[in-house]
Amino acid sequence: MDAALAHALEVSRSPGTRAGEAVGASTLCEALDIRKPPKMPSLKVVMAFIRGCGGSEELTRWTTAWRRIRMTRTTTSNVTQLLPTADQRRAG
Repeated sequence: MDAALAHALEVSRSPGTRAGEAVGASTLCEALDIRKPPKMPSLKVVMAFIRGCGGSEELTRWTTAWRRIRMTRTTTSNVTQLLPTADQRRAG
């Protein structure tokens, strides 16, 4: 197991972790599994991992980046859904 992941798991399970912040080992492992199709992890998972890697002072930057990516993906997805499909364009 990678040292950063092991540390993130340890921190996420520690008694000092506030309620609602802890994530399970399987959740962190799934988020980092390169064999699975890429999927954006939840903000809770990202924050647990950043804390676990000792980056607590960077949480604001990571949270902002996560929200920007999520907003971009959501906006792109919504726009894509509004665009006509190739079949619809051909049917005109």
